[in-house]
Amino acid sequence: MNPDAAADSSSALVGVWRLVSLTSEDADGRVGYPFGPHARGRLVYRADERMEVQLTDPDRPAFANDDPRLASAAEVRAAFDGYMAYYGTYSVDFREQAVVHLVEAALIPNWVGRSEVRRFELAGDRLTLKGPLVLDGVSLVVSLVWERVG
Repeated sequence: MNPDAAADSSSALVGVWRLVSLTSEDADGRVGYPFGPHARGRLVYRADERMEVQLTDPDRPAFANDDPRLASAAEVRAAFDGYMAYYGTYSVDFREQAVVHLVEAALIPNWVGRSEVRRFELAGDRLTLKGPLVLDGVSLVVSLVWERVG
């Protein structure tokens, strides 16, 4: 396969990716950090067009008890607000520079069965994904920068 063909196939995204940064921007250009300034994450694109992603705020507070069913409503809310995960299948449209995640299961139940479209830029071992997100009733554009680790 010639190098240009490889760059234009979904195999270019296959691998394990570590989150480098996660920021959001509102319509007025204000930048935020939905998972804190030190967000961590892992993204996996497999050759069989399956994907999974996890994002977390590493500074979210621990529960007072090891039994999660005994956590207070405030503890559960903080844990939920500081974590995101989903998995499913994906397809890539290189003409549109978009990757589409078809969500099979997610922390947010409303995402199940939906297609989540992410615009992307791929430069060497860096992948930037951008997409819409609504938090606290505000429409944002989220930018995630990933580094290939495997």
